[in-house]
Amino acid sequence: MKVIRRIAWVTVGFTYFLVALGGTVRVSNSGLSCPDWPLCFGRPYAPPEIHAILEESHRYTAAIVSVLVIALAISALVWARKERQVLIPALIAPVLLVIQIVLGGLTVLWELPPTIITAHLATALAIFAMVITIAVMAGKHRNVGASLSEGTRSEHADKTRKFVRLATTNALLVYGLMLSGSYVVGSGASLACPGWPLCGAAPSWAITYHLADINILHRLIATFVGLVLIWTLIAAWRRRRVAPGQAWVAVAASVLFIAQSSVGALIALWQRPEWVAILHLALAAAVWGCLVLLAVLASRQLRAALQETGSQETWHPQGVPLHLSVGDEGNVVAPLVGARPHDTSSQGTSLVRQTIAN
Repeated sequence: MKVIRRIAWVTVGFTYFLVALGGTVRVSNSGLSCPDWPLCFGRPYAPPEIHAILEESHRYTAAIVSVLVIALAISALVWARKERQVLIPALIAPVLLVIQIVLGGLTVLWELPPTIITAHLATALAIFAMVITIAVMAGKHRNVGASLSEGTRSEHADKTRKFVRLATTNALLVYGLMLSGSYVVGSGASLACPGWPLCGAAPSWAITYHLADINILHRLIATFVGLVLIWTLIAAWRRRRVAPGQAWVAVAASVLFIAQSSVGALIALWQRPEWVAILHLALAAAVWGCLVLLAVLASRQLRAALQETGSQETWHPQGVPLHLSVGDEGNVVAPLVGARPHDTSSQGTSLVRQTIAN
């Protein structure tokens, strides 16, 4: 698992760089600098021209990520076959990689259609999420109070589960926000609104082709995502004694989101200089990575908490859940049908004890 974790974190770094470099290629209009694929002008290296070098660098970085993703899948099959939380994302990543390669080729051969470009970004972000999941889940199994995602106090599993749902929802909203931003760029609506935060006096072409509406919709989505992120930050900070690592990841995501929103404003106010647009996408990818990390850390905490309780759930022949929890000296404390594992009071159901031989 140690080898898998190290490969996964290296892959995380290269995948983030790949996403940022892909944004650079798109913003600088370098996507068609190499008109063929996978070679560049029929050669394995680019001519000495900045746009072609950017495009070819993006392809070579994608090749490195491909090798790392395949290495992760093989490593998971060899050393983590019984660890589903590692094996499943490790097997999903190569499938996404194949889709990503096909979309990358179509992007060049079909001369940058906006829908393909957006799908290309969506797949890259999904791969990014998979390798982050592998890196976290391949971590050492320590006590709940000792790992990065957990603090010195315990928390009821139901509360942890609610936070997992909130963090996951927030991550998915950021995912949608990034795809909407990609559509804004692909549709030519980046400069449809010269003002910020309001649209301002939109040019006639932006009104005629409804590009101003597309731009405003992206801003409204960003506002909603920002409000949900505030909710996530407050929830994470309230749990900082239980999960200090998660609280600081939420803080990092919030700071990055503020920076990314500010850079987004500069795109409109400064009429989209290339370096500002590149930074905008790079910060958005960092926010996505932080929220995926937050959701996975919380999921690992929930998984560890459920394992620590020793709680097991089986099913009564009538289809009603019957909970079994391990008591002292290997005894199994089994509430009667429909009881909860923690309900051992006199007002709860009667307990049936059965001793299981070691």
